[in-house]
Amino acid sequence: MREATVAASWPEALLNFAACRGAKRAEMMRRASLQQQDLLDPTARVPLLRYVELLDAAIELCGDPGLALKFGEEVSIDKLSIVALIAANADNPLDTQAKINRYGSLMLDDGSDNGASAFTIVHRDGKVWIKLGSAVYARYPAVTEAGIARVVCGARDIFEARVQNGAAPRFPEAIHFQYPEPSHRKEYDRVLGVPLVFDSDMTAIGVDPMVLTMTMPKQYGAAAAAVTVQAEHLLARLESDASTRASVEKELARNLEEGDVRMETIARKMGLSRATLFRKLKAENATFDDVLQSLRRERALQLLNDEKRSVQQTAHLLGFSDPAAFSRAFKRWTGVSPKAMRGL
Repeated sequence: MREATVAASWPEALLNFAACRGAKRAEMMRRASLQQQDLLDPTARVPLLRYVELLDAAIELCGDPGLALKFGEEVSIDKLSIVALIAANADNPLDTQAKINRYGSLMLDDGSDNGASAFTIVHRDGKVWIKLGSAVYARYPAVTEAGIARVVCGARDIFEARVQNGAAPRFPEAIHFQYPEPSHRKEYDRVLGVPLVFDSDMTAIGVDPMVLTMTMPKQYGAAAAAVTVQAEHLLARLESDASTRASVEKELARNLEEGDVRMETIARKMGLSRATLFRKLKAENATFDDVLQSLRRERALQLLNDEKRSVQQTAHLLGFSDPAAFSRAFKRWTGVSPKAMRGL
């Protein structure tokens, strides 16, 4: 498995949402080990564990156990991802399923290598169940709360007019969760408004079978075609960035200035053990020290040449406590001293 990630638009939206409810943005980011540069590009990737930590921080700082449900209720999917626009142009619910399964990893990539679908259709107890396939939804209740609330509230807006004229059943009819009933169950009832089952064997939204036969009102035709091309490019980029080495480089880049570039620290931030990280890098014919030295070398050349930093400043930004140690390492990498490089 590769590192699980979410699009940077998710934590950015959560920060704005929680800040409007009294949480300090800087404190939330500190608790989740996030930096503003991580969020500048909404299509950039942020480790899922950081997003989970951000949700936990926002809930605590706002003093609201139901904050994730409200986040899903009030911030619609079209404000977070182009996948919503693509899905809105589907011919029918099964086409919606195909589109979300194709592009869903642009929103949340759980790191799975087994080809699991974002969701599948299950027939049980006279209902059709939209079953969420990722283990993430059993493991992280706050992520599930926000996601389910966003799907249900968004779909209700689409279904409501058709329900009133008898062209569609109400959506949904029931929802199952794989974790125990939370203390803020009343907020679930308010936001979701349907029978709920906790400690279930699946995370799923139950709907009337009629839903599968509905035709969908297509929206954003030309725009949907354009963003589908963009989505394909983003998928290709996600695949190219999915290596363990790339994930290690990203974590190291965040940690260089603080100087904590130990393998144990980076493995923990990636949600891995040291042994697992070692094994995954070895499978890519790399070592942790290879990645660290290569990153430091590239960053040193940039700092000395492009940004015209002093040797002492560069050493600090690369996590060296001693400029002399940096100078020795730089000469080993390039064959010349940092001062000589600045003079070239």
